[in-house]
Amino acid sequence: KMLRWTGVVLVSLALTACMMPQPTSAVRNQAAEPLVCEGEQQCAVYWQRAYDWMVLNTVWKVEDVTDNTMRTVMPMDGSDERGFEVRRVPAGEGREELVLRTHCDGYAWVCNTSDTAAIASLKQYVRAVD
Repeated sequence: KMLRWTGVVLVSLALTACMMPQPTSAVRNQAAEPLVCEGEQQCAVYWQRAYDWMVLNTVWKVEDVTDNTMRTVMPMDGSDERGFEVRRVPAGEGREELVLRTHCDGYAWVCNTSDTAAIASLKQYVRAVD
């Protein structure tokens, strides 16, 4: 009886994962394109925009902000809400790349957004000032 129940649960989980909306090719392309700023002024604006996006897109407190890293409290207890970390990475010749990492404590199919969609959203928001 236990094996039967386990099989039903596994099949249900697999079907649920398949039903999750997948990011479109446009969203995947936007997420894959590096988010690079050039010069002190543009990089400061991008960094502020990334912070603003983070505050608007998570329920978690932004707990750590430095000149090179900002992060939220990381999700816990199976939460479906994503936490974020954005890093500034030198890209040479006065340029920097902003890199977003996301974390959800729940299973991938119950998280409120996909990693790809979150990354594309950040990049779109930050670039809106250009």
